[in-house]
Amino acid sequence: MTLPLRHAAALTLAAALAVLSGTAAASRSALPASLTNIRPLDTGVTDPVEFAGTGANAAFARTRSAGATYARLSLDWRSVAPPNRPASFTPSDPDDPAYHWEAFDSEVRRAVAFGLEPIVTLTNAPAWGKRSDGLADPRQFAAFAAAAAKRYDGRVRYWQAWNEPNHSGRPQLKPVVAGWYRELVNRFTAAVHAVDRRNQAIAGGCSPFTTTTAVGPLHFMRQLFAAPVHFDIWSHHPYTSGGPTHNANGNDDVSLGDLPEMRALLQREIRRGHALSSRRIRFWVTEFSWDTNPPDPKAVPIGLQSRWTSEALYRMWAAGVDTVVWFRIRDEPLRTSFYQSGLYFRNWTPKRTLYAFRFPFVAFAENGRVFVWGRLPAGRPGAVVVEQRSGGAWRRLGTLRSDRYGIFSRIYSSSGDGPLRARAVGRGDASLAFSLQVPPDHFYPPFGS
Repeated sequence: MTLPLRHAAALTLAAALAVLSGTAAASRSALPASLTNIRPLDTGVTDPVEFAGTGANAAFARTRSAGATYARLSLDWRSVAPPNRPASFTPSDPDDPAYHWEAFDSEVRRAVAFGLEPIVTLTNAPAWGKRSDGLADPRQFAAFAAAAAKRYDGRVRYWQAWNEPNHSGRPQLKPVVAGWYRELVNRFTAAVHAVDRRNQAIAGGCSPFTTTTAVGPLHFMRQLFAAPVHFDIWSHHPYTSGGPTHNANGNDDVSLGDLPEMRALLQREIRRGHALSSRRIRFWVTEFSWDTNPPDPKAVPIGLQSRWTSEALYRMWAAGVDTVVWFRIRDEPLRTSFYQSGLYFRNWTPKRTLYAFRFPFVAFAENGRVFVWGRLPAGRPGAVVVEQRSGGAWRRLGTLRSDRYGIFSRIYSSSGDGPLRARAVGRGDASLAFSLQVPPDHFYPPFGS
């Protein structure tokens, strides 16, 4: 089947180099003057079950050991606000006795204790906090955001306005959801900034696909930015039914391969003054993963998924993303849940995915050259040795130092076809081996069964 141009094949080595050097294009024979586009790649984990459960300490500890620096937490408005609004209730006052923050206090406290920066997503309106059409009332939502920002002032700096707002839940709301979200974000951003100017407001967090109840994320953005929107970070959830360069089928949908298109649209709205912040607006992925086989028999085989995880982190970074949040630290029971995308199996045995997530490394060969890119665990800078498997042994290609964000890249001459890996000098850390043989793309539902 012939696909539109946006469904082109994976980046060539020259295209990858063009991304790194900051140029729009590069000839296949020309090398850029610099391989380093200085930008971090921070990682986080979100797990609404484990982070709020009885084993939360283990979940946060393992998130930290996975090299993550963020924990994305979900603050359910319905769970902390009164089900029926008392006449004396002041929704912007966190000390109002009708609020019940205790359970979420524990999540924030544990995340911070384990050295993780919380990203807090506010979602789910109580009945009295909704408009007549069932969508959250932006004024009431902003008052709740102000209360939360005051409650956690000094402990939480990153605040996300809603989860997957382009997914309205009802087909009849699709035409109005972007206008609703514009008002909600503008009021939300003003509220969290009023508490502390250092707070950062995250907008977007869109679901990737057009459905009967969801507006395609690119169409949603075009509607949203019909008028100015104030925020500091734009985020997306680029779930992908294939590999790291796979494009979504719909022209307004955004999987991994479509992130450059989303970033280009965002940059255009920044230039025309409809995406507004006092800071440089950043591009994040606040939720992403693939399920693995095992345990899910219809998910991505775990060896392929671990390769895809390393490459996905590279592709997201190359598309301008500087923070990626993985969905789930541990699998849920297969018999009761869709979600088998943990970095750990149910019994806390680490998956290969964990090592790809902690120390991502990729290698692409072309015409006797090999381009390598990686990020040291937790983004800590240092020296790395790059090695290639040859004749049953690892042969050193060279030693290099990362940038200040722990990211390294280089081109080596190599006639071999064995896999490559990176080792952190003096740390005992090594990446998974990355084969130069590129596996074909393959359709797998992101959540398997």
